[in-house]
Amino acid sequence: MVTVDVQAGCEDFAALLAELDPGSYSGADCAEVVRLLARVEKRCAGVRILFAARAVECAGYRGQGYSNPRTWLAQTTGVSSGQANQALETAAGLSACPETKEALLAGDLSLDQAAVIIKTEAVAPGSETDLLAQAATASLSRLADEGRRRRLVAADPGDAEAAHDRQRRERYARYWQDGDGIGHVAGSWPVETWVPLTNRIDAEVDAMLRQAKRDGVEPEPVERLRADAVARLINGGGLSRRPARPELVLVCDVAAFQRGHSEGGETCQVIGGGPVPVEVARELAVSAFIKGVLHDGKTIQQVAHFRGRYRCAELATALSLGPPPLFLGVACVDCGRRYGIEWDHIDPVAHGGATSYENVKPRCYACHRDKTERDRAAGLLTAHPPGNDQTGTPTPPTSPSPAPSSTDAPPPRPAASSAAAAVEARSTVTPAAHRAATAPVSVPGLTPPTPAGATPPAITPIPARKKPRAAA
Repeated sequence: MVTVDVQAGCEDFAALLAELDPGSYSGADCAEVVRLLARVEKRCAGVRILFAARAVECAGYRGQGYSNPRTWLAQTTGVSSGQANQALETAAGLSACPETKEALLAGDLSLDQAAVIIKTEAVAPGSETDLLAQAATASLSRLADEGRRRRLVAADPGDAEAAHDRQRRERYARYWQDGDGIGHVAGSWPVETWVPLTNRIDAEVDAMLRQAKRDGVEPEPVERLRADAVARLINGGGLSRRPARPELVLVCDVAAFQRGHSEGGETCQVIGGGPVPVEVARELAVSAFIKGVLHDGKTIQQVAHFRGRYRCAELATALSLGPPPLFLGVACVDCGRRYGIEWDHIDPVAHGGATSYENVKPRCYACHRDKTERDRAAGLLTAHPPGNDQTGTPTPPTSPSPAPSSTDAPPPRPAASSAAAAVEARSTVTPAAHRAATAPVSVPGLTPPTPAGATPPAITPIPARKKPRAAA
């Protein structure tokens, strides 16, 4: 009888949907219908996975001719086996997250949002309430970033080594051609391989978007541009011949870097990828650019470059790492997007805003354009105070302060300061020769600066390995 009632209700609702004609509604009414249907869809998804979990528990799927529960759910709902498995895992985790279950059944959460919250709560207990509040206003990508940040804080250092070993064991690459002649590629790589690969693809996509903008044409969807980018890079073409930014950036606490392994609360991770063993960071650092970042857990105080490129980039380093202490990389502050990033002055340069760490934030092209229009409407782009730099280029850092006299007693270190080493690698750049560490350089606009003469935590640069000379 219950099944009959559910079927009757579903058929009545389907009949209502069949009668809807978007052309007979105003734009505002259509937007409201979308909002209402989205809530209904999320409610239905929540109820569906609970019934699916019960069917799996009782082996009810066997009555429909299936022997594998994931295959049954995937084919019944029209999703992949991986998505079906995630849905079953989400249903199993709802019992430990009652607030998430309530929000899902109320239509306030999607299955993907619920999965992030459940996964994070299992590793970092006490995160559920905060993540639910963020899910109400933030995008899924920003929620996922916050969940990953909390899991990194709560993770045991030994978990990184176990996860990396699994990444190495499970790496693979497959390619095949379907019945329509379309080629497909699938693969899995360790984080230190995957991140530079995706960064190179994103750099090529950014180049294609800029080219479309210069040509005055509407670009294709990003998914298609990524397919073109992969093909061009493999075939040796591409618009971005030389990456404008490092392809791989690791952040590692200095103490862990020197010790050879991390302990509780210490960071060693690939920006945009996740934690890695300190051993991996040390291996990659041999042919990388080493930079030191002094911070107090909230504010970057100093940046020192131990192996430099052709130009000073202290401010660029501080911006590209993301906020301390986890340094999760750069994402749009409005929508959380990680590609097509531009640097926006919160207080516009035309209005007297400085090019400083506090006044420069990452935004994607669309959000940057919207913010510029808001600034223009507010009258912030019409005046330019004399003496202000209009180029938008970070002001070059000042020269390093001279080292204190050897006769002076060394002042105490800042009590709450810690240091991290940023390791940048770019496959198209020949490894730079080792040079001695210079005195730390204050980043323009960073506050508060380290007191004059203060000694930052020592960072021991790794000697560069000599490459064997090729035989004549």
